[in-house]
Amino acid sequence: MQREADGMSSAVDHFCRVAGEDVFAKLVREFFLGGEERIKVVAKWLEAMAALGVEFAIVTAGVSTAVLRALNAVPEWQKFFPSSRIWDTSQSRHSVKSTMATKAMICRDVCSDSINTILVDDSLGHDPPPEWALKGAQVEVMGLEYEGSGVDKAYLEDIQKRLGLAEVKTKK
Repeated sequence: MQREADGMSSAVDHFCRVAGEDVFAKLVREFFLGGEERIKVVAKWLEAMAALGVEFAIVTAGVSTAVLRALNAVPEWQKFFPSSRIWDTSQSRHSVKSTMATKAMICRDVCSDSINTILVDDSLGHDPPPEWALKGAQVEVMGLEYEGSGVDKAYLEDIQKRLGLAEVKTKK
């Protein structure tokens, strides 16, 4: 039995039918991900970190299938975020009021064997999770500017440092 589509997925489907998949891909790459240069910088960093055994997941307060569809426009990143590693907070088994706490707990569920788990999110300033949730999930959080431009090279280096991988250099 097919589940009724959510509003976000329906809107993305409609946009793609009207404007075309190529326009959607360009919108994702240029507007949401900051353009070709930023995509390349992040892809190189993801590759270097993955080579060291770092795993990645996306946990959104939005809709996981919309994120998965958007990642189709970014094949450079897609291999680091398989569908099994893209979750939304509606899929949580945890009952907490804080969305950030929910995301932290989902990160632990998805990456249960992780030694160091860092949750990078732009909602941290608006919804700081309770300390007990972070401690229980064994997750560290790093905030971004809300609805800002996302990670840059310096921020990625800070993540590496927090993971104890500060000496690792990405390929040029």
